[in-house]
Amino acid sequence: MRRIISTMMLAAIATLPPLAACNRGGSQTQPPTQAAADAQRDAQARLAAMPEAERNAVFIRAIRDAGFDCQHVDSSSYQGVSARSPTWVATCDKASNWVILIGSNGSAQVIKGSDVEAAQARKAQTGR
Repeated sequence: MRRIISTMMLAAIATLPPLAACNRGGSQTQPPTQAAADAQRDAQARLAAMPEAERNAVFIRAIRDAGFDCQHVDSSSYQGVSARSPTWVATCDKASNWVILIGSNGSAQVIKGSDVEAAQARKAQTGR
């Protein structure tokens, strides 16, 4: 099951100085696709720069706001880029994994790790 969380749900990121909202270079505005790419890079850079405990707090908020149950995020780690989105895995309550994709507008998409594993198994069985 996938749930998309708006940029506002990444509350801890919002407490940092807003870089994406800054006018970078005079009065010209950026094209929408460039602004979206900047939002994604900005969110990813902020997450990567955070101490793990702070990042885990951001991720527990995203998981809960997506309607999933998580009492404590034990760890989180960057997994690279998947489907053109920076991808993180958060481990909740030492048992369940959550895949968190950072969207082009800085939003987070939360997917149960077991759903990802099942999809990968189906793909391997069908050979696609």
